[in-house]
Order: sequence, then C-alpha cells, then structure tokens
Amino acid sequence: MFGLCHCSKRRREAKGFGELPTDDLYFPPPSCTRCDEDLHFDEGWYCETCCVRWSERGDEPEFTDTYGDDLAAESAAWEAAATARHSATRSETPNHEIGD
Repeated sequence: MFGLCHCSKRRREAKGFGELPTDDLYFPPPSCTRCDEDLHFDEGWYCETCCVRWSERGDEPEFTDTYGDDLAAESAAWEAAATARHSATRSETPNHEIGD
C-alpha cells in the first residue's frame, strides 16, 4: 500500500493558505485596438470613443453609427437652444425698439 505525499499541501499551509479564496477571479475588460480605451460589454464588446462593436468572441468588428434617434434628439436640442436664445434677446430689448 502506497501512502500519499502531501508535500505541496504542507508547503501551502505553512504559507498560511489553508482555505480556498472566496472571491471570483477578476478579468479586466479588453482594450480597443485603435484607441487603447477599455471596452464595455453589452451583447458584445464596444468602444464608445471609436463607435466600434465586436462580437462576444472578440471578432467581427463593425461601426455602431446611428442616425435616426440621435439626429432627432440633436435637432430638438438645437431648436430648444435657438428658441431660448431668441426669447432671451426679445426680453432684453425694450418695447419701443421692437417696433411697437
């Protein structure tokens, strides 16, 4: 009958490692191959700076350009800013200068 050698176990326990770690491993996010920024994950990896999305496996890059919703929101913001500037200009101008 052979006895099991626990040399590595004894060395590990001598270092103070008698219990398994309780934390999960932390894997830092990959970096964009263009701008070196950290990538974010949402149904695939994407870089907000470069507007590029990769598949979950990290292959098949594609641009994430959007036009519809972003353009409408941007147009509404410009319109609101123009209206606010126009209102501010009219309230600062005395009535006799407007042409009353």
